[in-house]
Amino acid sequence: WAEATLPTSNRTNTKQTFFIGQTVFEPARSGFVYNYGNRPQKLHCASYFIYNSFSYLCALQPAAAAAPPSAPRGNIRPNEPNIMSDNKIKIGITHGDANGIGYEVIVKSLCDPRICELCTPVVYGSAKAAGFYKKQIEGAENLSFNIVGSAAEANPKRVNLVNCCSDELRVEPGEMTPAAGAASVAALKAAATDLKAGTIDAVVTGPICKENVQGEAFRFTGHTEFFASEFSGEPLMMMCSDLLKVGLVTVHIPVSAVSASISKEGILSKLRALRHALIQDFSVREPRIAVLSLNPHAGDGGLIGQEEEQIIAPAIQAAFAEK
Repeated sequence: WAEATLPTSNRTNTKQTFFIGQTVFEPARSGFVYNYGNRPQKLHCASYFIYNSFSYLCALQPAAAAAPPSAPRGNIRPNEPNIMSDNKIKIGITHGDANGIGYEVIVKSLCDPRICELCTPVVYGSAKAAGFYKKQIEGAENLSFNIVGSAAEANPKRVNLVNCCSDELRVEPGEMTPAAGAASVAALKAAATDLKAGTIDAVVTGPICKENVQGEAFRFTGHTEFFASEFSGEPLMMMCSDLLKVGLVTVHIPVSAVSASISKEGILSKLRALRHALIQDFSVREPRIAVLSLNPHAGDGGLIGQEEEQIIAPAIQAAFAEK
């Protein structure tokens, strides 16, 4: 779910790439540069976590015409305050699996004081687990969580935490337990409820264990499908660095099912969503989108597969005709 909306990116004309199928994209560098108060800032990987916070809101918004170049930068919802204004956006952060790496990433990220300058963080999780992991992390001594009953009570100058898990939750790092799975689902549902109510503006999700979350309350293959169901939308999964934005046509399905899952209209739909997101959320005035093939050598004229000639190329031609 590594998508990002940067406040005022200093790289607005970079080449964009669209991927057919499934892949894992790793940022090529340990951080990215952005402009804040006319001063270039370097953010490293831990802090980068927080800036990947606008994905699902962007992906699940109803389809709309691309925003003009003069549209406000960094806005997900039209007519809302810019991220750099005094009226900061409120970011919900779900803790993921309490026995996984989620709290380590969250705590290290929130130790950076610039986070509270850019947004109001609201962690959905366990006060007990947060305290446990904070004690294990060097340099986190001065980080404190403001425990609130709901996001509506969040202090804009503090790191807030909505305690949505049982106090009986046992923290067992590295162990896959039903209790940790239930805590993951509880945090997700609480954040989704507040997002619908408008008490938070976006959600960042800590990593969950796909196996121990399965049950009557959660039958999804990932966060993407969960949020799609909650908001009755069609999500676009994106993976981003400062130089590259990758959009996926398919998400959490077996590789063996990818070919049967792509269609001309499906590709067109993702291209429209990607173009809109690049303009609206990344301030790219006129995106350049490259469409990758599914088969080696783009099928070699049909010798190594027909998908390029029968599905992908016609979708590209149709996209150019729309433009």
